[in-house]
Amino acid sequence: MAPSNFILTNPEVLRATIESAARTWSTVSKNLLDDLDRGKGRLAISMTDPTAFKIGENVAATPGRSSTRTI
Repeated sequence: MAPSNFILTNPEVLRATIESAARTWSTVSKNLLDDLDRGKGRLAISMTDPTAFKIGENVAATPGRSSTRTI
């Protein structure tokens, strides 16, 4: 229950939060616009950087089985 554990009663955290608000909103806005652009007007939230993975370089892949099995 120490005052330093809460934003409103911790002046150092409160000051840092206010100072970073502009950067935070700028980043949020850019990410939102990127997600809308990716989804062609619909929200398509990205969980990873799609250019970060290359098969055979940092992702392994094997041939799959045919899905013609019957259950």
